[in-house]
Amino acid sequence: EDLHTSIAFITALQNASLNDAGTGLSKDTIHRLCNPPTQQLSLDNDRALCLAIHLYLELNHSDKDYIKAHAAHIEYDGVELPSLHQIKRIIAELS
Repeated sequence: EDLHTSIAFITALQNASLNDAGTGLSKDTIHRLCNPPTQQLSLDNDRALCLAIHLYLELNHSDKDYIKAHAAHIEYDGVELPSLHQIKRIIAELS
């Protein structure tokens, strides 16, 4: 039984495709995977984006905490950070 399971798994891996319906990947995601960025990433000129990425990646409960930190930062500093949806999309594009 273990051998049959292993062979079935190996066969599934060999036949796997990004276009399989079961992947759950969007067309944009598949496009980014097949066409990764060719230029070097640089965030040096965008301190607000660097802060937003840092906040999102460092917070334990990223979604809820990011929304709270985003609101507090705008209230006290006035710098507009990307929304939760925007920062998730940006991080997905960068990774």
